[in-house]
Amino acid sequence: MLGHRTRVLNVLTEVVFVNHTTAQIPKISTMDFGALERVRLADLILRNEEKIHSLNSQNDKDMRHEHRMELDRLKLQTRSLVRQLQLACRNVRFPESKVQMALMSSKW
Repeated sequence: MLGHRTRVLNVLTEVVFVNHTTAQIPKISTMDFGALERVRLADLILRNEEKIHSLNSQNDKDMRHEHRMELDRLKLQTRSLVRQLQLACRNVRFPESKVQMALMSSKW
């Protein structure tokens, strides 16, 4: 799963820092308008993905009802965050296909 997380992180990094290469992440003061919001959304998406992976790794028979409800809530929240990130990227004319790649490479 670490490889998957790294792929998603790389795609989201490209999305967040629209005018920069992944190797040259800018300082906060030089980010384009809205970059901080994209950073926040990408961070929340990655945190949720880690929680989802942790809950998914449990055996279905052993998973308590509360964990299943939490898993469903996290998936819904993550889908919403991805949509928000897509909209934020549209505002800076970034190819939505990059966000779609991150979305498709996960199980959101």
